[in-house]
Amino acid sequence: MPLRKGTFNTGIKNLVHFQKGKSGYNFEPRMVKCIVCENEFVTKGPNALYCSVKCKESSRPESSKKDFICLFCGKKFKRRAKYNAGKFCSRECSGLYTTANGKYNYFYKAFLNLPHKCNRCGIEDYTVLLVHHKDHNHSNNSLSNLEILCANCHYKIHFGNGQTRMKKIQPILEYLRREMMLRKGCSKKVISENIVSEMHAGKPQKQAIAIAMSKAGKSKKKKGKKK
Repeated sequence: MPLRKGTFNTGIKNLVHFQKGKSGYNFEPRMVKCIVCENEFVTKGPNALYCSVKCKESSRPESSKKDFICLFCGKKFKRRAKYNAGKFCSRECSGLYTTANGKYNYFYKAFLNLPHKCNRCGIEDYTVLLVHHKDHNHSNNSLSNLEILCANCHYKIHFGNGQTRMKKIQPILEYLRREMMLRKGCSKKVISENIVSEMHAGKPQKQAIAIAMSKAGKSKKKKGKKK
């Protein structure tokens, strides 16, 4: 049975399907028509009358609402004086206000007071600009400790000229280069060519043999002990 306009549903009076569970009643999804805009929407709640908060607020009498001013945008709006309803005109303004006064407000502080360009190379592309802490302490958000940089200059400050990174990736590059140079196969000719190639690259003879045999999928046979 659909919800009737102007009536409030209490309990499970107007529900078609319900099932008693461990923590109350588990209602099946059903189509309901909003009593304000008459748009149909899916709900699981037992007393669903409105499709949105906007429709719910518009159905309330004007005498129950008061005038407020949004703390973020300054817009005047009407709403019931309940909890924190009188602070912001929308959820968007509430989120922006929280961001501006939150932990990461140093970003906005820097862009409000400093030139909108990289302090090192002078680039003015907004898509690559960010804010850097000079003393590397993210708790120190004073303006004297902030600096607007591009992504490249910021990377160089934290990672230098790349020597630390190259030390980490150099063994991987050597391994991949060796794998590309060595031929695939398990014949004696291919193995001998791979040994010569590794020795030309500066590897000792034993290490070159071990690499060539590993590439061929073979292992050097160990000599058994004489009885």
